[in-house]
Amino acid sequence: MHFVLLADDFCLQLFDKGPDAKLLVVGDSLSTDVAGSNNAGLDVALVTGGIHAEELGAPRGTLPEKGKLDALLNATGRSITYAVGDFCW
Repeated sequence: MHFVLLADDFCLQLFDKGPDAKLLVVGDSLSTDVAGSNNAGLDVALVTGGIHAEELGAPRGTLPEKGKLDALLNATGRSITYAVGDFCW
């Protein structure tokens, strides 16, 4: 699973639906999706059942123990708004 983060000003303007619009980035990579979201100041939902599933001990469709997720976020210096075990579209 890989999600492209549209975080530069031009792309964000494409999604602008007015001053009260909300944008949520969904991705499974702390080094790309979450990092880009953090850098752009956007809310992000981390799909924990993606590329970090093994290190979090949470197979697709499950959420990891909070302590494991917090430790990984602290180690990488990243922050998330939400965590989801899976994402289908």
